[in-house]
Amino acid sequence: MPPVRSKWGALQTGLYAGANVGLGSGDVYWIGSHQFNFKGAFAGVQAGYNHDLGGLVIGAEADIQLSGIINKDTSPGRTPAVTSRIENFGSARARVGVAIDRVMPFVSGGFAWANVSLEDVTRKETEFYTGWTVGGGVEVALTDNITAKGEYFYAKFGSKQFGTGYDFDLESHVARVGLNYKF
Repeated sequence: MPPVRSKWGALQTGLYAGANVGLGSGDVYWIGSHQFNFKGAFAGVQAGYNHDLGGLVIGAEADIQLSGIINKDTSPGRTPAVTSRIENFGSARARVGVAIDRVMPFVSGGFAWANVSLEDVTRKETEFYTGWTVGGGVEVALTDNITAKGEYFYAKFGSKQFGTGYDFDLESHVARVGLNYKF
């Protein structure tokens, strides 16, 4: 019986770009005692390159997301309420997958960044976080040029000191679906 040859490489090796939507959550640890839990939706775009090495697919992808991931802290004794928000975020990652006919499960990891704002009645501050991300998913070739994917990523960022005296240590979880067009 001859080996099964992947259709992925012939169809999807090359540059691609697309869009995605998803849900995310984040945990901000207010150094010392408190934890904020972010939740919300986001949407964004991605671009990348895949290369098939006989069923093993390697590549790179970058993405940027506009975010509605937010937390409003109305803890007892907190006056005024503090709103923290992941304004936007993104990543640049390596990808490795295994092509099985028109389906490719993959793992991915690399650099991640996020802009986080903190706001109360008197002021708004934004800090730029950098860190790392790791995750994976499944991508399916729908046609010769269009793929659909579902993926999950965990990101860990360092700690930032906001000028208000808040010191935040940030991590996030995102799940998203998307479509890509191969050029």
